[in-house]
Amino acid sequence: MFAVTITGVLANTLVAPALPELAADLSIPDWQAALVITAATVPGIGLAPLVGLVADRRGRRPVLVACLVAFGVFGLAGAAAPSLPWLLAARAGQGAGSAGLINLAVVLLADTFDGEERARRIGQNAAVLTATIAVAPPLGGALAAAGGWRLTFVPFALGLVVAVAVVVTLPPEPRRPPTKTSLLADLRAAGPALAAQPVRSTLTTGVVVFILLFGVALTTMPFLLTSQFGLTSGAIGAVMAAPSVTSTLMSLNVSRIRAWLGPGRMVTTGLVAMAMSFAGVAVSPWLGLVVAFVLIQGLGEGLLIPALQDQVAGGAPEHQRAVVIAVWVGFVRLGQAIGPAAAGIGLALWGGSAVFAAGAGLAALWAIWWARRGW
Repeated sequence: MFAVTITGVLANTLVAPALPELAADLSIPDWQAALVITAATVPGIGLAPLVGLVADRRGRRPVLVACLVAFGVFGLAGAAAPSLPWLLAARAGQGAGSAGLINLAVVLLADTFDGEERARRIGQNAAVLTATIAVAPPLGGALAAAGGWRLTFVPFALGLVVAVAVVVTLPPEPRRPPTKTSLLADLRAAGPALAAQPVRSTLTTGVVVFILLFGVALTTMPFLLTSQFGLTSGAIGAVMAAPSVTSTLMSLNVSRIRAWLGPGRMVTTGLVAMAMSFAGVAVSPWLGLVVAFVLIQGLGEGLLIPALQDQVAGGAPEHQRAVVIAVWVGFVRLGQAIGPAAAGIGLALWGGSAVFAAGAGLAALWAIWWARRGW
């Protein structure tokens, strides 16, 4: 399951440091380059809930294998794309495959563990996620520096390797009884679980958090570092990896922090940390200060992601867990799609510093809203 999570994380983190080079090579403006991130996230908005429904009906294993194969095949196709439309089409296919990766990893962990142990395992999975974020941007930057932006797509072949590993190592599930209900009826049946307080409160928050992460931290940061500090792809990747150091440390200790703060205060604290980080980056005149503030961003990520995942997993009954988590991932994908598109507009109109300032304001406002709700 950790390998599945690693594969899903690579979809955008490998490519992001090479966006300025990609834009120059394809002779497109920055806002169009940002669509390369959006194209891989939009399919998951609708497909993630569908993947969850099918996984609840047909079993986790076959759905997971199909998603991994699609991720690998279309990811590799992006390396050969002759133009932006072809590249966006390949990214959309890859995004369709990634729609079932991270969420099914969490589903399988939640199927296996309960209570504090479940929180600990989900925290470990989040640590794997953030550790991969630490490795992927420098790797993507180094690959782009060595052989151009197309080389950053080659590691997506990992999806095919992990698909084989799932077939070999994941035990087949018991045959599930056939159901005569439609997928839509199953989704409606999950309505009460989706409307429950722990789940409902995380849906909109998932959108906001991933607007911030994908729009500000992932899409805007490379262009800001290029325009203000003149960094190359390799150096951009190193800076973008810095938050993963602190987020990994937080995720590995999530069960202790959860016992101390509780899930609700973890979310509030994470949002405050992100607001402080983005505000600092927006006004920092020195690269060293930028690195210091992105480390604070990592603290926020390390609190937010496992806290939200734990609330969703804990609020869903086992027979509906895959669809409930998948619907949450669909909301997350909505944020992942909105963020880069909004960042592209902000970059075109006002520049990178203004986008970071707007992100700080959104994080602060959402922290206040969440705290006033008493979660």
